[in-house]
Amino acid sequence: MRDGWIKLHRRLQDKGFYKNSKYVHLWIHLLLKANHKPQEIMWDGKTFILQPGQFITGRKKIAEKTRINRSSVERILNYFKNEHQIEQQKTTKGRLITILKWKRYQGDEQQNEQQVSNKRATSEQQVSTNKKDKNVKNVKKEKNTTAATQKIFFSLKEKKWGEITAGDIKAWAETYPACNIEIELCRMREWLLANPNKVKKNYRRFIVNWLSRTQDKGGTKGVFELSREAKPETPEERLLREIQEQEIEEREDRKRVARWQAMNAEELAVEKEKYVFRPEGRRPIEKIPKELLRVIKGKKEEGK
Repeated sequence: MRDGWIKLHRRLQDKGFYKNSKYVHLWIHLLLKANHKPQEIMWDGKTFILQPGQFITGRKKIAEKTRINRSSVERILNYFKNEHQIEQQKTTKGRLITILKWKRYQGDEQQNEQQVSNKRATSEQQVSTNKKDKNVKNVKKEKNTTAATQKIFFSLKEKKWGEITAGDIKAWAETYPACNIEIELCRMREWLLANPNKVKKNYRRFIVNWLSRTQDKGGTKGVFELSREAKPETPEERLLREIQEQEIEEREDRKRVARWQAMNAEELAVEKEKYVFRPEGRRPIEKIPKELLRVIKGKKEEGK
């Protein structure tokens, strides 16, 4: 997925992590890897749809792509989650990362332009209609009644929606692709039943605002389908996974030590500087690995 581009808002400079290069590097990596349109994939033998702003990855894969060690990757991802930048759902096969507010900052400009054009065309049509005879205008209103002007209502007694058409469902699904419309309507129904005193004057506006907020939070479609298909991890599976992760980390550590041993003194000095660099007088971001210090000491003794 190397084609295309992403938007980088200047508001990024206001974030607390902006002066930490690893955090900025990882954030941009997440933006570049996220889907920009719905994608159907196979996951754990099941099919589900990734929505814009979502992608499946793993801590090891991120570390390989960014050259940031896995412990730092995990710490930074947890920081982004706590700051409500992302949501992540872990399974035995990896993790689903959802970038929140994706549509707000990475929305399609063409779609925005089309919406502006539609509003302009609607405004011009209204001006033209107002100039016509009042009786003719009333006839046109009856003929051109659309889903946008139909009165949606909710019956507390019957516990169901009224006057929601198939056209409404289709339009909402196109406008909010990360939302499962049927599920969200059920959630709205339960909320209204739990809050019977909060009667809405405009239920269409209530539904649109609800879907918009859900879309900005990353949606429910892909997350719901993934959580529905994922099986709970048994104690045996968790133990096996932890053993496998430990073996992978040990293997990676051996490769790293072998790479250091192949370096000369100057290259080792440069490698050491990566860990002792202090941005703006702060404490080191990471401790120098003991294995690296042993290699440097061994090289010095060999040179004596």
